[in-house]
Amino acid sequence: MWVLLAAMFVIASVVIAFVVSVIVGQRKSIREITKSERKFRYLFENSIVGMVRFDAATGRVIETNEALLKMLGTRSLETIPSRLGLFEAGIPTPLLQGLEKTKSIQGHEILLQGKRQKPAWLSLFGVLNESDGTCEAVVADITQQKQAILLLRQLSSKIIEAEENERRRVARELHDGVNQTLALAKGKLSFVEHRISPAQRKIKVTSKDAGRLVESAMEDVRRISRNLRPSILDDLGFLPAVRALIDELQNRSKIVIRLALEEKPKNLPRHIELALYRLIQESLTNVEKHSRAASAVVRISRTDATVRVEIADNGIGLHGNPRRKKARSGGMGIQGMRERMVVLGGTFHASSTTSGGTVIIAEVPFRQQSGDDHVRH
Repeated sequence: MWVLLAAMFVIASVVIAFVVSVIVGQRKSIREITKSERKFRYLFENSIVGMVRFDAATGRVIETNEALLKMLGTRSLETIPSRLGLFEAGIPTPLLQGLEKTKSIQGHEILLQGKRQKPAWLSLFGVLNESDGTCEAVVADITQQKQAILLLRQLSSKIIEAEENERRRVARELHDGVNQTLALAKGKLSFVEHRISPAQRKIKVTSKDAGRLVESAMEDVRRISRNLRPSILDDLGFLPAVRALIDELQNRSKIVIRLALEEKPKNLPRHIELALYRLIQESLTNVEKHSRAASAVVRISRTDATVRVEIADNGIGLHGNPRRKKARSGGMGIQGMRERMVVLGGTFHASSTTSGGTVIIAEVPFRQQSGDDHVRH
């Protein structure tokens, strides 16, 4: 009997000790959770970064901090979903609709504009909490970064503009100065040649050779001048200039080049035409010098808002030539093309194809222009 009572006492003591340890552990966990919540609440309320928690299905804001309210310039929670691009006219945006699928929002950019505030750029990062269907997001003000990028683009644009002005000046001097001097020299050589007696045969042959050299130099000057600033681009427009460029390169290099127009680019602004012409010019020059290609194709297409240019060859590709490897990693030619596209808000991509050639793809957005902004095609 005493043994049984002792055993029951031991068991009861173990159970009580276990229950006490569980209670102590729970209290400790509750204290730690409470402490963590206090820390989070302090960070939430005092952070200089905007924070918001909203219903992922409806976009309804559950809570937000003071920093975000200042960013948005509003005290009304009801206006925040539309301000953050979650709802438009009472309808969930694709951003909110895709949140359930992607489980997160990664760097969604928002432009805030209003009569009472300066334009501001915000970047939204969020994670879906699947347990309660809410999204907790951080909103950062990236206006300064956007302004810095804009200034860099403007600087690059001014550099490119200065480069084109210098090209135009040099081309004009070559045409009006050097070429005219060479033409005068050729005329004088011809004058002398016709007055050399038949007995001075060697001198006459030398004079003819000199005349041919001068004529060759004149053609070189004309070609350099055209490359610096093709007058046909100003006079006749983008497509005639591209066709002339292709014809000249084919005659010089014997590379077969096909121009494919999926949708003729009409009414492009002048600065976009010039940038795309330079892109095609540099790409075809690379094909001629480095690709060892027998053929190439230039494809040009456009939609209502973008124009796309693709140059592909059947040569050795970027990996097969040390110079093109350098170009792939940011050589001056590739880098120059990329910068021209970035300045225009476009994209640029250069890569080797599976068959070994090289393909360059550029896309540029544009708005419809009118009046003096148009050129002929």
